Amino acid sequence: MPRPSAYSKKAAEAEGPGVYVLPEYALTLMPKDAAAIVAQAQPVPGPMTERFSEIAKRRNLWVAAGMLETSATPGKPYNCIALLGPAGQVLRYRKTHLWDNGPASAPWRETLLFTPGEELGLFEIEGWKLGVMTCADGYFPEVPRTLALRGAEVILYPNARGAIGPEADAAAVSDIVAVVVSNPIGHGGDGQRDGTSRIIIPPWGKTVAVAPGAKGEAVEGWIAQVFRHAEMVSWKAEACSIRPALRRPELYGPLVEGAKPSPAK
Repeated sequence: MPRPSAYSKKAAEAEGPGVYVLPEYALTLMPKDAAAIVAQAQPVPGPMTERFSEIAKRRNLWVAAGMLETSATPGKPYNCIALLGPAGQVLRYRKTHLWDNGPASAPWRETLLFTPGEELGLFEIEGWKLGVMTCADGYFPEVPRTLALRGAEVILYPNARGAIGPEADAAAVSDIVAVVVSNPIGHGGDGQRDGTSRIIIPPWGKTVAVAPGAKGEAVEGWIAQVFRHAEMVSWKAEACSIRPALRRPELYGPLVEGAKPSPAK
């Protein structure tokens, strides 16, 4: 796993002010024992976020870092993305769609370990509307769609799993947003992390930055891309000149109707 504070400092020195997106669980060790994982939860703000807040203040940037945040339910923390700003701002998104692949994935079943968040992540940062979704959130197309309908221009997408699939590219195309994918490399408590971090822009899902690698294998590092509002306006204009008028909301009821299925036991 990358060393998040070291890479944050190196990237800040090389790239300057901006928004730096670390992976899901970036500030959390990942042993195979579930109790040892949840025991690492801390309040936000708290000791774990303090060093990144200092980096943000010193370098005049934002850091989005994955960690576990204590909740009102003992032993069931939030899977949290903490957003730390240069003026001491502390924002947070608590993962709403917890992963559960059934008994075969024991002991790593997020629905049994964590408390789900109750709000999607949308924030105004440096004049931009930024959405945040975490790992399994991206498997539910309703998440990026809702963020986009609420005005998100860029979606930050931290992960901690194998290779990131086409759901990130689909969100950029369907929802006309830029998507910033962050995913670690190495072995976590529940399996291998395969990188594939990338930055995708609308309107046609062009990948403009890809994590470094050699012979198909990811290596530690970072990627960067400059976004300008004028470009976003142009992207949206290119894709939106006709598309909004063609939407049929009256047909989309099944997206929000019906019974809520229960997780596998």
